[in-house]
Amino acid sequence: MFSILSAFIVVVVAILFFTCVRIVPQQSVFVVERLGKFNGALEAGLHLLVPFIDRVAYKIPLQEIPLQTSSQTAITKDNVTITLDAVLYYQVTNPRAAAYGTSDFQTAIEVLAQTTLRSEVGKLELDKLLEERQSINAAVVSALDRAGVEWGVKCLRYEVKDLVPPQNLMAAMQLQLVAE
Repeated sequence: MFSILSAFIVVVVAILFFTCVRIVPQQSVFVVERLGKFNGALEAGLHLLVPFIDRVAYKIPLQEIPLQTSSQTAITKDNVTITLDAVLYYQVTNPRAAAYGTSDFQTAIEVLAQTTLRSEVGKLELDKLLEERQSINAAVVSALDRAGVEWGVKCLRYEVKDLVPPQNLMAAMQLQLVAE
């Protein structure tokens, strides 16, 4: 009887121990809630939580994250429809804002990057667009940095990878090149 009770106590203590000890990996932050309210952010290392009261609500990476935005079409100032592919590099700077500033900060920055890119493309003609990728990249980074403050995110870089005009326009450009 005594051995069963002591075995039960050992099992309960072991379960409590494993539910209250958290190891946070390097370059990560765990956002902890106590009874549903923000309690703190745990940085890398060993931490103790109060069982059944504290819980890890979010696990947020702190390293630079590349985000491939989906391919999108945009219309230039001279009414040419082009297809764009881009990649965004961002980093979480404020875990609390990233957890509670928006329901999904990754989707929010992706959508903002896409809408800003379409807006910037609409301001330029196709010839200028092909020449001024850097200014477009800088405009998108600037817009993301302004909004990212509330989301706890810093945009490090934005790169337009591919800029593809329509097939018929490509053929016309090729014919003009051959004629010259």
